[in-house]
Amino acid sequence: MVTIQRGWIVDGNQIDNNINSYYADLINKLPQNLLFDTYYAEEGDLGNYLEFICYPKGHDIYHGNAILVCVSLCAPIAVFGQTSLSKSTDYIDWGGLFSAEKIGDIKDTSLTSIENGVKSILFQQSLSMLTMFIV
Repeated sequence: MVTIQRGWIVDGNQIDNNINSYYADLINKLPQNLLFDTYYAEEGDLGNYLEFICYPKGHDIYHGNAILVCVSLCAPIAVFGQTSLSKSTDYIDWGGLFSAEKIGDIKDTSLTSIENGVKSILFQQSLSMLTMFIV
C-alpha cells in the first residue's frame, strides 16, 4: 500500500489518472532539453514513481554512465543517482536503481552538466530533491 501525502493532488488510480496532466511539463522538459537526451520509462502500470534516464546528447548507440531520476507520485519529491546505460536503435537496458546511500552521488564527472541540468529542471518543477545525509 502506498501512502499519499495529505493534500497531494496526483492520483494514479485507474478511475482518475491525472499523473500526465500534473507532470506534463516535467515529462516534456527532461526529454526535450538542449543539454542531454532522456529515456522516459513510461510503462503504463501503477508504480509509485516516474523514471527518467538522462545521458549525453546525440547518441543513437550509447554504452556508459547515465543519471537515473525518480520522481515520486506520493509526494513532490525526486531522487537521482548514477546508473549504467546500454542503448541502441532497437533496445535499451540500464543498471537498475541505485542504492539509498548512492542518492545524489554522481562519480562520473562527464555527467556534471547533465546533473546540473536535472537539478535545475527539478527545481523549476518545485520538486524537493532528497539527498543522502551521513550522520
